[in-house]
Amino acid sequence: PGFNVVIVKDGKLASPSRNALPGITRKTVFELADAMGIEATLRDVTSHELYDADELMAVTTAGGVTPINTLDGEAVGDGTPGPITVAIRDQFWTLMDQPSPLIEAIDY
Repeated sequence: PGFNVVIVKDGKLASPSRNALPGITRKTVFELADAMGIEATLRDVTSHELYDADELMAVTTAGGVTPINTLDGEAVGDGTPGPITVAIRDQFWTLMDQPSPLIEAIDY
């Protein structure tokens, strides 16, 4: 897939360290988590952990941070975007909206 999956369990983030994209968006999410005092690690993540997660998110350059509310038809957590996912998503888009010398607006 063209995205990374991040699990949230007991207030900590984890994302697979193998067979996954070394994505810049995942790196940014981990940096934001660190700035928020949230532990984030790259490690082996089992399929069992996906089903047992408190929150799940997909992170991708095109879509940013997207909550995953169901997995195989079952609710993740309570079935709504979790507080850590929402906080990171909001911080991510705040960061993307900041002016940068690397970005130039184009009027068309």
